[in-house]
Amino acid sequence: MNLNSLIKKLNEDNNYVKLLSQSEKKTKKSYLENIVKMTYKLYFKDNEKYKNLLNLLCDVDFENDYNYWTWIEYALLLKIYDSEIKGDDNSIYIEKINYAINSGSELEVHVRQNVIERIKSSSFEYNQNKIEDIDISIENLMRLLKIRFFSLNERSKIDLVISSIKVNML
Repeated sequence: MNLNSLIKKLNEDNNYVKLLSQSEKKTKKSYLENIVKMTYKLYFKDNEKYKNLLNLLCDVDFENDYNYWTWIEYALLLKIYDSEIKGDDNSIYIEKINYAINSGSELEVHVRQNVIERIKSSSFEYNQNKIEDIDISIENLMRLLKIRFFSLNERSKIDLVISSIKVNML
């Protein structure tokens, strides 16, 4: 599915139309960004509405535009995390991420690989106090899932932090 088809499907379904305000739908990019963040919020608040929304987001194919793909990648990372917790197969989602990373010219692929290396070596700090701004929590979760995906040696540490954030969000 392409991005325009996704937005059309979301606009046709009353369950999703009401999730975002008009100001959050000004451009395709802001619409996608806000719907992905909403999916994270629904997921980490154990709201079942996330399932269909996440599946729709994960059906979008890479179209060589990282302005949009970044948000789809975050949805794929959430799907991978969810699949791992449930013990489901997630290879199709991993393949989609790897396809996007390895698409383009040799230089583009090299730059993306360098970005992944920086992600692998990145560190994070987490304050266990209740986070008042849920958007900051969601953005932190998105980054943590990306670090978790690309840096296997940080997984258990990140899983503890994700659990802590989830508890503080509720």
